[in-house]
Amino acid sequence: MDVVAAIQVGRATMRKVRENLWWAFGYNTLAIPFGMGVAYPFIAQVVSPELAALLMAMSSVSVTLNTLRMRGYVPPVRRSGTGNPVYRATAVGEAAK
Repeated sequence: MDVVAAIQVGRATMRKVRENLWWAFGYNTLAIPFGMGVAYPFIAQVVSPELAALLMAMSSVSVTLNTLRMRGYVPPVRRSGTGNPVYRATAVGEAAK
């Protein structure tokens, strides 16, 4: 069961890595042109360097927060309740739950 759980955790981790790459790519695809001033001809407004730095930092924060969602991940093999009997050991005379 531990090998199966490790494979499931590995797959979930790679899924999260791909998700983070897409979020960062999408965010940066939208934010970088605004930081370069592409919107200036339309709204006559430039993004200040401080705001541009904050926007780029928010990209890292969003990826980090998305990754932290993995902390509560329990592999499906562990969720089923039929896991390894070593983890379900009971004292002598007690009924297994």
